[in-house]
Amino acid sequence: MPLGLFQILNLLRQRVHFFVFSWAPLDQLDLTGMERMHLDRILIPMAGEPDLIALKEALRERGLESAAPILLVDRDGARAREFARVLDEEGCLNVFYALDGLTGLLAEQSAGGC
Repeated sequence: MPLGLFQILNLLRQRVHFFVFSWAPLDQLDLTGMERMHLDRILIPMAGEPDLIALKEALRERGLESAAPILLVDRDGARAREFARVLDEEGCLNVFYALDGLTGLLAEQSAGGC
């Protein structure tokens, strides 16, 4: 399921516990205070190009269960969307991706969406 900037900011403001696996530098988002602190606590930076095998290994390393809430963020949303679909088909219940990736989030932010 896709999430836009508004939904992601609401999760951060309410300090909802979820795991953010990101292949994009989220420090470009204009976050301050508690939003920034919460994101820093739940962010799991992923190195290199988006890779489904590396993502599955990172999920296993953290011992995440199939109901764990997960947000995937890449540059343009394409790989994250595909990975979310695969994980959903494999039984993960709460997998989300940033609609249009970091590019889309930054576009929403610059348009004054939030």
